[in-house]
Amino acid sequence: MKLRELEMMQKPASRILRTAAASLVVALILLVPCVPIVAATARVEVGAFSILPAQNWTADTTQDGNGAVLKLTYPEDRANMNLVINSVDPNLSLDAFRAAAREKLKELHAEVLSDTVKTIGGREAAMVMVMLESNGVRVKFYQTYFLVNGSVYIVTSGAPASVWEKYRPQFDSMLDSITIK
Repeated sequence: MKLRELEMMQKPASRILRTAAASLVVALILLVPCVPIVAATARVEVGAFSILPAQNWTADTTQDGNGAVLKLTYPEDRANMNLVINSVDPNLSLDAFRAAAREKLKELHAEVLSDTVKTIGGREAAMVMVMLESNGVRVKFYQTYFLVNGSVYIVTSGAPASVWEKYRPQFDSMLDSITIK
């Protein structure tokens, strides 16, 4: 489905693109050093969303101006994971959302390395692996999309490309721990 068709079919299409872009912006913003809020040692819940942070990751559930309601950060290498939740048309398909998000990533000159669908916590999720350059740093990240009951949950997991593989097992473990009620 083309982006134009999606816009005509779904009024919130521009919001979908803004949502995906906001999540990406949060990931890039989090690549700057930050002060830890709470060291996460147990599951962190935000509404219906729950995740088990990896050891030594810090959780911040203060909503920021970019729409992130959960930010997980590691004290080294600027590795981070964030969650953005927005309302969408409850009839929106995961494929339509993926298409819109991919278009937005193209606008940002991001290189899509992979695009798959998998089951996480009993829910269908789309996972897009992306590489782009931000402020002279090559950044690699996953964007994982869940559509549940009229909400889109976008989880962005990123780190500088030079240390991506070091954090990938932690990202995978945390992603696999996600549940949405």
